[in-house]
Amino acid sequence: MARLLFIFFFLAGPVYSWTTPVPRGYWIVSKDASILYGATDFHGNYKIAQWSIPEELPAFRDNITENDHMRVVWDRKSRTTRVTLRGNDLPCNDELDGYISPLSMVYSDSLSGYKRIRLSVSIRREDVFVSSFGCDITQGGDLVGIVFFNEKARQKLFYQLRFSNIRMNPDARYWWRNGMRHPDGWVSWGYRDQLSSYGESVSGVGLWETYDLNLNRRIKQLIKARPGMDHDLGHWKIRNIYYGSHIWGDMEISTSWKNVRLIAK
Repeated sequence: MARLLFIFFFLAGPVYSWTTPVPRGYWIVSKDASILYGATDFHGNYKIAQWSIPEELPAFRDNITENDHMRVVWDRKSRTTRVTLRGNDLPCNDELDGYISPLSMVYSDSLSGYKRIRLSVSIRREDVFVSSFGCDITQGGDLVGIVFFNEKARQKLFYQLRFSNIRMNPDARYWWRNGMRHPDGWVSWGYRDQLSSYGESVSGVGLWETYDLNLNRRIKQLIKARPGMDHDLGHWKIRNIYYGSHIWGDMEISTSWKNVRLIAK
């Protein structure tokens, strides 16, 4: 009997798991994404991306980087990161983004082998302030994005899950990229989703809220149902994760993040 059990477990094979790393510190990515600079320390394993920012962030000093448009504070002890975006000098219709992501990640195994894609997030919406409505678009919010790659079909999926909607429709779920073909031959899709898809609601300002979500069914349904997308889950893998805030117009948003993990198994 013992021999038969051994053979069974051998044939069943190992259980593969994939997870994002625990943050140890940060580098800053230049606006054109060409260089890394200004690290909290040499061993930093996460990065801060700054998009459409009028002036690039300076190097971290005492775990803080700040200019007139953006501020990032890294609390090493609690592993909490606070990101503040300020749109006071942002041209109308320009989007200012501040995103956190691992510095380097290996691909996961194929999605067909996973029963759970678990997203854990602790978020505190510190403050929101609209200075004026001089721009036609004055809005923003917080989100987590996950990038899925399909090297066989040369396809990408950017899945974004919103954790707040400031002057944006809280019920809006839609494809914001629909089979976009890139010069390198890859084709990409993007999907905007809401916490209500998982029976959850956004947190109030000034409150820590912790979420533990299984994205597995939702992600697989999106891939298998979208016309033009390769429906074979065995060809799809998780590439990376990013999270943070974005704004348009003359407004300010400040949000703290911790314990953000994506685990597939």
